[in-house]
Amino acid sequence: MPYRLLRRFKLSLLDRWLAPLMRLLGSTGVKPLHLTAASIPCGVAGVLLMFRNPALSAVLILTYFTLDFMDGALARVTGTETELGERADYLGDRVVAALFLVMIYIHTEEVLLPVTGLVLIVAVSLEDAGLIRR
Repeated sequence: MPYRLLRRFKLSLLDRWLAPLMRLLGSTGVKPLHLTAASIPCGVAGVLLMFRNPALSAVLILTYFTLDFMDGALARVTGTETELGERADYLGDRVVAALFLVMIYIHTEEVLLPVTGLVLIVAVSLEDAGLIRR
């Protein structure tokens, strides 16, 4: 409970600071789902390039994180939160996280971290879908 309150306080504080920028962005016709749709390819490409071009990968992953944060802020500030946007954001985050773990598994000798991470991603996703309970 205290974590949720702290998180809500942090989000509301950040939203207040970013509100003018988000309103300006929203006035241009950009929708939160547009940012989500742009963030996912950046995240996927950034993860796929991790071991081939680390500098480009870092730029793409930073862009992914920025757009991923901005989509929620834009939705909250402009009052355009939708279930589709929430689900797309959630799914994109899970895809990028799972791909990250798969890439670590493929390119290193590390096994425990990727396998444990993938099991946790599946478990959390099934719980969120209401298919399992803790």
